[in-house]
Amino acid sequence: VAGEKVAARIKREPDPFIVGIVGGWPRNFNAKRSLELGFTTAEKTFDDIIRIHIEDELGGNFVA
Repeated sequence: VAGEKVAARIKREPDPFIVGIVGGWPRNFNAKRSLELGFTTAEKTFDDIIRIHIEDELGGNFVA
């Protein structure tokens, strides 16, 4: 999404802090109530999540 130069900065190694956070997330749940409250399932892929983050949080700009 952001290009090879940006992707090259990613370190693919476990972070114990993040592992602890994600390990506490529920595994199976029903999102019916969330949808009723107006939350959407707009993000279908990880690329979607990154694109939306760049748009919403970074004003459409990122450091390449």
